Amino acid sequence: MAKLFHQITQLLDGSVDAAVVLDAERRVLHYNQAYEALTGLRGRQLAEKVKAGARCHELFKLEICEQACLGCKVREVGRRLRVDEIGARRGDGEDLTFIVTAAPVELDDGEAVVVETYRDVTADVRTRRLAEVDRDQNKEMQEKRAALEEALATSVATQTQIRREVDTQKIEKVAIGQAALSAARQRAVELKGQLDAQYSGRKAEIDAFRVQPVERVMERLGQRLEGVTIEIQPWANDSVPSRLQIERAGGAL
Repeated sequence: MAKLFHQITQLLDGSVDAAVVLDAERRVLHYNQAYEALTGLRGRQLAEKVKAGARCHELFKLEICEQACLGCKVREVGRRLRVDEIGARRGDGEDLTFIVTAAPVELDDGEAVVVETYRDVTADVRTRRLAEVDRDQNKEMQEKRAALEEALATSVATQTQIRREVDTQKIEKVAIGQAALSAARQRAVELKGQLDAQYSGRKAEIDAFRVQPVERVMERLGQRLEGVTIEIQPWANDSVPSRLQIERAGGAL
């Protein structure tokens, strides 16, 4: 056990990834400096816990420890297993993401141990997730922009159609107004012609009447007043006014 175990621990101590060696009961047999940093325990505190037989999940717990212990699964299948992007909380409370690899190793004396390594990929995962968020947000913005552009195009088309319809109605109303105005003007011309004709006729009658002899005028006036009784009551300053009555136009007084 000593030679192979020593080689393994030397290899793990030189790794920048956190690593532990576990026995069949998941007790920690060895850990490197990177693993110590994850536990949040000082060197002596961690060493005392390991010496007392602390199990891996008691020192540094992954989110899969309770439901799917990777070391246990490796012992079952007898080969190396890897799980990507496993969450865990560091000793100082910061949440991290790891790629965890576990491999079974049989030592010189036949003892089976499991070597687990923890590669911190928190920064890479955060960068990728931020890129995914940016991509999703950009996609959402592009979709919203496309929708807004489509809505704007529809609005412009609708506005153009409405303006066209309004212009058509204006043209129709102007045409109707012009037709009505033309008809009114024509009617005015016709009425003016009728009035001019009536005026000319009346004027001709008056002119003809003016050149007739007085006797003819009186005769025509008598014809028009035939059967009409005119009662004239002149007033004087005396107490008994005189009374004048014309029984018939053109008759004796």
